Amino acid sequence: MPLRLELRPFEQVMINGVVITNTESRAALLIHNQAQILPGRMVMQEEVTVSPVRRLYFTGQSLFMHWLDEGGRSERYQSFEGQATQLLLLSVDPDFRTTIKEAVSAFAAGNGFHALKRLREMVVAETQAAQAAGTPLPEAFTDGRNQALRKPSDDR
Repeated sequence: MPLRLELRPFEQVMINGVVITNTESRAALLIHNQAQILPGRMVMQEEVTVSPVRRLYFTGQSLFMHWLDEGGRSERYQSFEGQATQLLLLSVDPDFRTTIKEAVSAFAAGNGFHALKRLREMVVAETQAAQAAGTPLPEAFTDGRNQALRKPSDDR
């Protein structure tokens, strides 16, 4: 049975590393084959990878998008695992450490989407903590819609 994706106006989705942008009306896509799919709201742009947590997420995002490429998967996974190990060595927060371990385990088990969901929670928490401390970080994620194409009246 195919996966059905419902897209809002101007919503973006990344499928196997390709960014797809919907037009001005709602649309549905049916995905019939195995694919790595990441909603636009979970896509991080490289220019906002200003912390070790964000760099780990971005590396995980790259690993997830290229998971079906067996040739590059090993190298990307090693990079991800190395960054995760460094964060584990630096962290004293048990919840933080648990989340990192869960993400590494999820990728090792082939469940990269779950790993990214957990890492996204860390990025959001880090952004909120930085804001509360008076040292705001740039927003890591958007609402998943292409802002350049949207008109103010497109908020439906």
